[in-house]
Amino acid sequence: MRQPDIFEFLNVHHFLQQMYAYRKFAEKNFSYQMWAEEMGIKDRSYLRQVVMGKRGVNAEMIERFLLNMKLNELEQQYFHILNEYSTTTTNELRDELGKKLIGLIKQKETL
Repeated sequence: MRQPDIFEFLNVHHFLQQMYAYRKFAEKNFSYQMWAEEMGIKDRSYLRQVVMGKRGVNAEMIERFLLNMKLNELEQQYFHILNEYSTTTTNELRDELGKKLIGLIKQKETL
């Protein structure tokens, strides 16, 4: 199993679920409890609800995920926009955010 590439995802929760699965595969003792402790979150069930999409990824959680996953600047930009894209309810904003995601994917391909 390889580490998930954020640029292959159009839903922030799917990315987080795959990141959890990857870490679980790579680190046999990995758990939501361990991940919560790494990120300074007291309630592992809250983290699980965020990952599973039952709760949104708020600004504080975004920063905790970004620090924990050590994403580069381009990946961080993608994560921020991906989170918005995943939760927006208007087609107009979704189209605009989708174009931004595509732009970042193209930018990654030129690196």
